[in-house]
Amino acid sequence: MVSNGALLCSHHHHLIHKEQWTIHTRNGVPWFTPPRHIDPTQKTQQNHYFKPPPPPPKRE
Repeated sequence: MVSNGALLCSHHHHLIHKEQWTIHTRNGVPWFTPPRHIDPTQKTQQNHYFKPPPPPPKRE
């Protein structure tokens, strides 16, 4: 099981490496941090199209 991955198309995978973006996950959601030459403040960004699945119902 991979818990710290983000699915990217080939173009964006190569762009992440070329431009030196970083990706980290918070609660299973990937967050992207641009390099300083793109955003000097390096504000993290989230893909708003991504919706994590709801948590499973609690069993009683």
